[in-house]
Amino acid sequence: MRLRVERLAPGIDRSHIWGSETVIEDQVLVEAACAIRPYLIELLGDDASKVDAELSALLEVESGHVGEVEPLRRVLERDEATREWLLEFLDDPAHVPPDLQAVRSSGVQFPDGNPVRAVRYRCPEADHYVWYRRTVTERVAECPDHACTLVSP
Repeated sequence: MRLRVERLAPGIDRSHIWGSETVIEDQVLVEAACAIRPYLIELLGDDASKVDAELSALLEVESGHVGEVEPLRRVLERDEATREWLLEFLDDPAHVPPDLQAVRSSGVQFPDGNPVRAVRYRCPEADHYVWYRRTVTERVAECPDHACTLVSP
């Protein structure tokens, strides 16, 4: 399956199937590229740092030139593992990473009985890195590009 990136008018469903292609908004593809970065080691092993550097550079360009997302799509589609992750991300209505989809919908049950939802954090410098905090005891991650603590919007 190939992804075709398009700008859609506000109010139109973000992703839908046309034939064998998935049509997605630029903004959703950029979010996917930011959100996949913490998962690259798990998905790609030794190739993770190279792909992360590519995504980081492309996201830097994207921030200054709206609509330049085709190179992001090519990087995310290149490997089967990242392509499958992307498709699961796009299939979720909330557009969250696949391993968090159940957490975000049902919460994680803690011994005290209170569910805690995964909270989205981002780089305060450039928004190019997204990470989800699964528990309140988990230390907030740092942005690998800017060496700063991530913030929740």
